[in-house]
Amino acid sequence: MPSTGDHTRWLASHKAATSRLAIRWLHDRAQDVTDQLDDPHASPARTACLEESAAAVLLLASRRLSVTWCHGVAPDPVRLHAWLRTQDEILVAEPPSTLAYTPALTIGARHQSQP
Repeated sequence: MPSTGDHTRWLASHKAATSRLAIRWLHDRAQDVTDQLDDPHASPARTACLEESAAAVLLLASRRLSVTWCHGVAPDPVRLHAWLRTQDEILVAEPPSTLAYTPALTIGARHQSQP
């Protein structure tokens, strides 16, 4: 194939009805890529709640969907966690055990109309 000088490659396009489905689709595509790699390259970096929630915030923001990015702590033993919630305080793709965490930092606009 002749080179056009354009290094941009179209990878995929997917329309999701909810943020949860969008995140699931993104996770599945990442798994498809890592399934094709040899160890140890299949997992070149840590991916946990912080990385996954950051990616979800960026994906949703690119679609002009607003969420609050929460960073919290739970005691005994001390655990850290990052998660998303809607403006209505609904957890996004999280188990009920996330309610055990106390938010220490929340990032996201909480716009309230002024009377």
